[in-house]
Amino acid sequence: MEEGMQLIDENGNFNVDGLQDFVTATEFAQSGLSYAIVAIIGSQSSGKSTLLNQTFHTKFKEMDAYNGRSQTTKGIWIAKCSDIDPFTIVMDFEGTDSNQRGEDDAAFERQSTLFALEIADVVLINMWCKDIGLEHAASRPLLKTVFQVIKRSFKQPKKTLLFVIRDHTKVWTCFLRSIL
Repeated sequence: MEEGMQLIDENGNFNVDGLQDFVTATEFAQSGLSYAIVAIIGSQSSGKSTLLNQTFHTKFKEMDAYNGRSQTTKGIWIAKCSDIDPFTIVMDFEGTDSNQRGEDDAAFERQSTLFALEIADVVLINMWCKDIGLEHAASRPLLKTVFQVIKRSFKQPKKTLLFVIRDHTKVWTCFLRSIL
């Protein structure tokens, strides 16, 4: 399977033709109402694409850390999981708090997070262990948006939020056990 299709580019442009081609190529229409959408959001360079590739057997482009840390995913990409039933679409979102985006950062992050929460059945929130409990953590604006939306949407169908805590240590594991 190819690396997926760019649904929304880094400028916020929706790829209508690409989506039509994706729907045709994946035979999405034949799935009827039996499908699931999984999205991943989180900090830039936190391993979102790698996690999706290893979990869902997709082939999203991954960062090569040996060539330096940099933005890999721009915009929003989608791919079909070939070996999961029901029909499952995985969405790979551009990382939050990127240096490359500059002042446009907050608006694009918020809009893409809202899009993920609206469209996905399952939202993976990928965050660094070291950010837990910090006032100025990289993932704080993202979490604030997520919890504001969830708080307002109690009457809508439930979303599954799965927090993926990255690079925890034995100390953090003991800390998390003590507060849970």
